[in-house]
Amino acid sequence: MPLPNLKGRTINEPRLRAFMDELDALRAANPGRPLVLYTSFSFSHNYLKLLKQLRAGGALIALHMADGFMCGTVPLESLAGQGYFDALLVSNPYVLELPFLAENYAFDAVHASVGSGSPYVFAELVRRSKAPVIIDYFDFREVMHGGDPAIGKNFGITDMPLELELWRRVFTEATGLMHLDSPEVVEDLSRAHGHKPKALHFQSYILDEWLAPAPAALAGDEKRIPRDIVFAGGLHKASQHGHALHSTFHGGISRVMDQGFSFTVINGCDQGSGEGFEDYLGMAASRPEFHYQSAVPNDRLVPLLARHELGWNAQCFGLGAENPYYYRTLMGSKLYNYLEAGLPCVVAAETAYVADMVRRKNIGLALAWEDWDRFGELAAKADWEAIRASVVRVRKESTMARHAPRLYSFYNEIAGRRLFDRPEAPDGLWRQEADSL
Repeated sequence: MPLPNLKGRTINEPRLRAFMDELDALRAANPGRPLVLYTSFSFSHNYLKLLKQLRAGGALIALHMADGFMCGTVPLESLAGQGYFDALLVSNPYVLELPFLAENYAFDAVHASVGSGSPYVFAELVRRSKAPVIIDYFDFREVMHGGDPAIGKNFGITDMPLELELWRRVFTEATGLMHLDSPEVVEDLSRAHGHKPKALHFQSYILDEWLAPAPAALAGDEKRIPRDIVFAGGLHKASQHGHALHSTFHGGISRVMDQGFSFTVINGCDQGSGEGFEDYLGMAASRPEFHYQSAVPNDRLVPLLARHELGWNAQCFGLGAENPYYYRTLMGSKLYNYLEAGLPCVVAAETAYVADMVRRKNIGLALAWEDWDRFGELAAKADWEAIRASVVRVRKESTMARHAPRLYSFYNEIAGRRLFDRPEAPDGLWRQEADSL
């Protein structure tokens, strides 16, 4: 991976100083409340839930992004006043301005969500920040490629040793880590790097205010096989990352619909143009049981999901650009959106960590790719009444509010002082895996 091309790029210091003045005024108006810098390249994943919970605990949130849009189309400014953040800065060049901001302003904590982008800016962040830094992984990129240069090419990585060294610094020099994937990943990376971090295993749990009633179509008929399926997630274009997932998933949907099911796709990677997804648009035009929709921000997603009967969180993972270990240990966060909508779900058996949780909680089915042709048969054998009862139970158990004490305890531990004056998780419970669903 080459270092970012920063030739001719300069920091807009007057703008950053003005933002710092804004933060000073915010603090003066809210004495005693911790100020958290929450930052990432782009606004994706279920960030909104976590921001809402941090603010519910009393934090002031300074949101700092490289991209000023959600899902590529919705301005972040449109979220102002809705309880997600208190100050917003969209920064370019982000890779220069984030470390400068963290080095020159005394935040109480910095929370950086990192994914499949460059580790350079986050390695600089942990090196230069005045405040303790929480690195929040929604993808462990070094796990995705496993150090394999051939896989790394799919991510534009040309210098694998440098890539791995930067991720090593991020992992070992952060004050603490948050992650939603299997704890196995942190354990394996801890052994590889000779460093065991303070780590909080924390999901995109259910946000109470996003809850939707169970689908009206099922009222009094809980035993019926759900036939109206919805998939919400990212579908890469056929040209991206060398994925064969695009055409394979397209064909898999046809195989499921041929068994008497309807299918809706809400594609988080389509910013509204449909470019690169013409085959899905063609399917929507030719098959009345198929519907296609471009990206929908997470705060607007659940009501759309609740119009359906079954959430689909499965793809054909064997043909992707990442290594099998990544699939086995990853967590699909849309699972919680399906639960918020009151839907049982189908997950890929290849995503073993998620599949195990779904089986244990009895909230859906785990389906191997080779069994997609038998989905109708497998669905007919399932006890949908019991599954739907489990969904109702899990919706009450797996909430952000229930897990908030773990979050606040973790922040206090990382800061070395009591940032959140809220009930804490007893006896270091934040350190445990906890009930992930």
